Parts: sequence; C-alpha cells; structure tokens
Amino acid sequence: MNIWIFGDSFAHDYGIDYQWVNRLKEHYTVHNRAIEGSSLAYSYFALDQERDNIEQGDTVIFVATNIERKWFVKDAPGDSLRYVHRQDDVGRAARQYWLYLHNDAVDEVMFTNFIYSLELLTEQKKLTSIVLNVNWETEDIMKRIANNIIYSERTLHSIQLDEYDTGACDYWRTQAKIDTKPNHLLKTNHNILYNSLFECITMKTPLKLDQKKFLEKAITKQLIDSDDDKWILM
Repeated sequence: MNIWIFGDSFAHDYGIDYQWVNRLKEHYTVHNRAIEGSSLAYSYFALDQERDNIEQGDTVIFVATNIERKWFVKDAPGDSLRYVHRQDDVGRAARQYWLYLHNDAVDEVMFTNFIYSLELLTEQKKLTSIVLNVNWETEDIMKRIANNIIYSERTLHSIQLDEYDTGACDYWRTQAKIDTKPNHLLKTNHNILYNSLFECITMKTPLKLDQKKFLEKAITKQLIDSDDDKWILM
C-alpha cells in the first residue's frame, strides 16, 4: 500500500532512519511531498499534483501547518516564514501584505474547503486520510467538519512544547537556539507517533494522540546550554 505525506517541517524527510515518516517505510511505499517551512497552499498544490497517482485504498497523511503561512514565490515553497525578513521587493511586498491585506477568515475558508475536497477524495478512492494538526486553528476546524477523515486530538506543536521542562522552552527561545530535532521531536516521541499511526492505519482505530504517553519535560536548561546535542536522541 502507498502512503502519501504532505506538510511542513513536522513531516519533512531529513534522511534519518528513526523519523516517523521513515519508520513507515518499513511496511509501506511512502511518497513524501512535505517541505520544511512550507505553507498550507503548497501542501494543497502538492496533493492536487498527486491526485491521479493516489490509488484506491491508499493512505494520505496531511500535516496541517500554521494557517497563516503564505506561499508567495512559486519556486520557493519552503520560504513561507522568511519572506518578511528579506530586504528586496519581495520582502517589502510581503510586509505590506501582512499590514494591509491579510484576512484570517479567508485562511479559514480555504482550509475548510480543502478539507471538504479531501473528504470527497477519501470517499471516492476509499482512502484512509489522516490530518495531523500542528496548531489549534486547524484542529478547531477539523472538530467542526471532519466526517470521513481521521484527525489528531492533540497538536504536534503541543507535543513539541511539552518535551521541555518547566521554564526551559522560554529559555530556549531567549537563547535564539535553532531547533535541531528532526520534525521538532525527540527520538522517543518519533517512535510513539509512528506506532500510533501504524496502529491507526492497520487496525482502522482512532488516532488518540491525546491519550498517548509522549516523553515530556525531558529538555532542561542545562541540556539547552550543552555543546553536545546527543540529547535529541532521547
């Protein structure tokens, strides 16, 4: 069976064996179109490109990234977070967009209509379709409209943040550290997420990430200050 993956850095293939996206390769043929830093619009586009290649009974895993990200430059889908920092015409245009044109309601309508489209594709091709929500905005929409689509009861971002000990996450941000964890998760949590997805796909059971015992409060201030980043393998 084929598994089709779409999304951002939470699903990007960094070529590391223990990543949840690569563990799935142990049992399935995986087609991963996720790109770190990309927007929902790019993921819509990538899925539409593969629509005719997705076969009856396949599985689609859609990682729903931050709803406000924008795909402004066609050849740079992974730059959705970096446009506003550019000092060229593109950067200036992006800043003007955020100041004067951005509309949260439009973002929500676009995501809602995409989910309706995915629902239809799921029904037509008898797919197992799973939406992993990065943040609460898409989770709230899924709770209102999801019918044939399985979705996570817990956001990936919450799993990421809960890996930090009390005060350690705020400390990490003040130190301007780069998150070097593949898909923003510790190794143990990759394994838990993989097992949860594997069980959901094979046994057709609900994806209850809110009931899984993910590793929490493992990253301390001392580890953040350490020059050795082997702790990401916890």
